[in-house]
Amino acid sequence: MLTRLAEIGLEIAAAVERRATAEASTPGDAASGCDWGLVYARIARAVHLTIALQSKLLKDVIALDEGRVPTVDAEAEARRARTDARIDRIGRIAHRVLEAECDDEDAVERLSSTLWERLEDEDICGDLSDRPIGEIVALICKDLGLDPDWRLWAHEAWAVEEAEAGAPGSPFVDRAAPDAGPPMAFPPHAASP
Repeated sequence: MLTRLAEIGLEIAAAVERRATAEASTPGDAASGCDWGLVYARIARAVHLTIALQSKLLKDVIALDEGRVPTVDAEAEARRARTDARIDRIGRIAHRVLEAECDDEDAVERLSSTLWERLEDEDICGDLSDRPIGEIVALICKDLGLDPDWRLWAHEAWAVEEAEAGAPGSPFVDRAAPDAGPPMAFPPHAASP
């Protein structure tokens, strides 16, 4: 079943890629407004996780066939679940920053795909579990050639927590100072995590 699920995911990813390509070649009024890059990245992540689960299950079946009890590292599983949830949260936040910084929907779509690729690759972003969200988003934005106005995000819960904690590397630590200037208006969807 997991093999079939992965195959379905790959078929959907291919369809999304075709749809995004078709929309990119049509006039702006005919476009759906969907962020195909984000959709593709999420489908690719689901396929990746499905394949990882299948691999783990195969190892467990082999262990059972050899008369061994499959080991369950509950701490590692919990850590992996926390990391996946954190990657998703960082991705959602960074995507909102992209939307606020870019007026061109095609640029947002392209940058969104690149953003999710970077979040998935530990060689690029490293261990995301204990670095401040703001630091990671700032590094990704810098890598994508963006220089966000961090005052737009300074009142969100995650940014306030980083500022109050003095999180090293967070773009919000210096923003907590009185000379940082007045906060700007919230961008669309700024209330969501």
